[in-house]
Amino acid sequence: MKTARHALALDERRSDFAPCLWQPKTGVDLKQSWFVGSHSDVGGGNANTALSTLALVWLASEAQLQGLRLDPESDLAIMILSPADPPTSTEVKIQNSTRGLFAVRPQQTRDIVGSVHISAQRYWESNADNYQQSGRALKQHLDSRSGDWNRVKIEH
Repeated sequence: MKTARHALALDERRSDFAPCLWQPKTGVDLKQSWFVGSHSDVGGGNANTALSTLALVWLASEAQLQGLRLDPESDLAIMILSPADPPTSTEVKIQNSTRGLFAVRPQQTRDIVGSVHISAQRYWESNADNYQQSGRALKQHLDSRSGDWNRVKIEH
């Protein structure tokens, strides 16, 4: 394997879904980027796909840079050429993944290692869904950098 890309969920709080961070290896071009949302917001599975589409477009555009050819008329290729602005709280709410049986399971705030996707910064700055209060992992990460986005590694 020469190239690896990994989309991670900033707002997944279930310990059962702890991130499996990949370790760098010599000769492997590795990028891991954090996106706003819970596990199913980022990876897909929710009815509203606005957040998972951001991760999908990032993964697909990174694959194209490595030589993957997409049908230029496919929805995915079109989304890569004309990416949508990150959604706001009027368009999508982050799913609360700690409901039901998971409400009694252990929870944790993620420690961010690596890059934060630019869409997370934009979501934060729009304070969508009161995210500056609820986005614990990103708040913790930003606070550790004195609130300075210039000190956060941003993935475009």
